[in-house]
Amino acid sequence: MNKFLLKYFSSKTVLILFLLLLSIQIFTRFSYTDTKSDFSWDQIDNAWAAKNIIYDHKLPLVGMQAKGNTGFYIGPYYYYLIVPFYLATDLDPYASIVIADLTSILMFLLTYFLVRDMFNEKIALIATFFEVFSFYIIGLDRTQWPVNFIAPLSLIIFYSLYKIMNGNTRYILLLMAAFGFSLHIHFTSVFYIPLILLCLPFIPRKKQTLIHSLISIPILLFFLFPIAIAAVGKSSTNIASYISSSYLGIHLRRFLQIAQDGFIEFEGIYSAQFFKKIGFILFPLYLLILFITSYKNKKVYLAYLSLIWVLVPWAFFATYGGELSNYYFSISRPVVLIAFGYLLFHLLHYKKIVGWFLVALILSSYAYINTRQFFEFKARGLGYYREKVDEKIKAGEKIEFGQGNPESYLYFIKKERYESVEK
Repeated sequence: MNKFLLKYFSSKTVLILFLLLLSIQIFTRFSYTDTKSDFSWDQIDNAWAAKNIIYDHKLPLVGMQAKGNTGFYIGPYYYYLIVPFYLATDLDPYASIVIADLTSILMFLLTYFLVRDMFNEKIALIATFFEVFSFYIIGLDRTQWPVNFIAPLSLIIFYSLYKIMNGNTRYILLLMAAFGFSLHIHFTSVFYIPLILLCLPFIPRKKQTLIHSLISIPILLFFLFPIAIAAVGKSSTNIASYISSSYLGIHLRRFLQIAQDGFIEFEGIYSAQFFKKIGFILFPLYLLILFITSYKNKKVYLAYLSLIWVLVPWAFFATYGGELSNYYFSISRPVVLIAFGYLLFHLLHYKKIVGWFLVALILSSYAYINTRQFFEFKARGLGYYREKVDEKIKAGEKIEFGQGNPESYLYFIKKERYESVEK
């Protein structure tokens, strides 16, 4: 036990706080599955994809459509990732809930351990606190689809680049694996290309960098392979047409116009309607304090990474004329969690007792407000659709296939599949 504590936690108090937060994370993600876990279009698409692989032995080379009606798709590996869960549940869509919940636990662990390694235990605990209690994050975590992996992968890539810039070039392998898998998650993975390029001037130019870069090529090719195969012989007209119709060009007015979207993760996690533009104050303050306290050492790279992690998606979407959704900016969520943790950590040391009191007040108020929202929220979950399908089956109704229709999938696994097996 003592060896475990010394390796991962500095004291029993930290371990107890960690386990307490983990317990709350599990409760807020795994409980009330019938009334607080969304089950609709994307979850049904994933369920049918798993069914096609398991039941019909169809192996897809493409994943979900990257953007509605665009004609181009992300990679298929997310579909293969969820297959074991649907195998374990015999195609029951409860697998969807388990996948979402386990993905949230992954983000919890990454938030604590990676932030601790980059900063310290206190900042990691506070950042993890916001990850655990944020009703905004809870709602996203309980909805299973590839988008759930944007934030974890973003944090892994952020961390990998930080380690590489500090001379640990073996993290190039982790970087390429995370980037490769991101191509199977969401089209916002294109952000990682300019982000990596912007970090190149700070990456050590030494033999180990070249060696690890060469070793990482097969890793990247593994993720590119199905995408390349699917693209062979297909016209790129749809993609080119969509890009040309959506590209607005570079305009300062547009950049300022979507400024609130650029900081939308601050707004979502902060969760206070009376002051939505909190990010405009907290983010520059975080960068300023971090730069002042670290400009003489390599931790200053964290300030640089945080800056480009927010600016690149913001600048990219300033040239985009299509519809924007809040999860398009999920890539910046790790930076927001870090910023909250870092600022409150420094507040702790402000006049000692005063600082501790203010931090305790902020965290307790935040936990209360978000917990209340959690218990008040209700969604049409899996239980609701099960009841409707059971009623229709008892009434002798047949439910035809419908794209994104939960009832059609539940009807298939309850009625049609078993009838075909009996025959």
